[in-house]
Amino acid sequence: MQRQKRYKIAAAILVFLLFVAMVVFRIGHHSGNRSEDNKITDVIVKVSTEHTYGSGVIWRFDEEQVIILTAAHVVAGADGDDGSGVTITFHDTGTAMAQKVEYAPGTDLVFVTIPIGNLKAWTQRSLRAVTQDKAAFDALSQEAPVLLAGDGKVLTGTVEETWIYVTDFSQHMLLVDGEIQPGMSGGGLFDEQENFLGILLGCSSDGETAVLPLSVILAAWEAR
Repeated sequence: MQRQKRYKIAAAILVFLLFVAMVVFRIGHHSGNRSEDNKITDVIVKVSTEHTYGSGVIWRFDEEQVIILTAAHVVAGADGDDGSGVTITFHDTGTAMAQKVEYAPGTDLVFVTIPIGNLKAWTQRSLRAVTQDKAAFDALSQEAPVLLAGDGKVLTGTVEETWIYVTDFSQHMLLVDGEIQPGMSGGGLFDEQENFLGILLGCSSDGETAVLPLSVILAAWEAR
């Protein structure tokens, strides 16, 4: 099956305040926005170059480096593979320059490396990587509720297709019924248990978001 689409956020006073709070809750609920009382935003970063801007996720880290995943088109404005010109902003507003950008062949994915020493101490202490649960990913089914996270936002959606060829990206992808907003490309898709499912790549005119699945990301990581 193939699909081709263009993929391009006193007692009286108390009663009144409670009413306003209920209205705000209902508006937020029906607009697809989710309260950020979870920790998903902790693993989301902002990725910027001189000419481009998007999001990324913290893939892994150790005592030497941090690995960020993002969409290759998000870093298209970078100077070169050495990471020059790529700035990563963490959830605590700490920033660091990338040292290396590795492009995954045949897909819109890059691995961005940052030396751990380039991070402030408080940013190092608050680092948290995505939860990778291949079994949870493999169990994903159509209509499953999911969370789309990027650029400080967490939106809700549902799985439309778990594996479908998308002509615009020339590969099989996961499709979500849920529209991402500018700046969210390169961010992450998660299930309701906050397991990482893939990278947000683009949104069609009718509100479908194309996602690079975890299975493809794992294969690209192993092939490095």
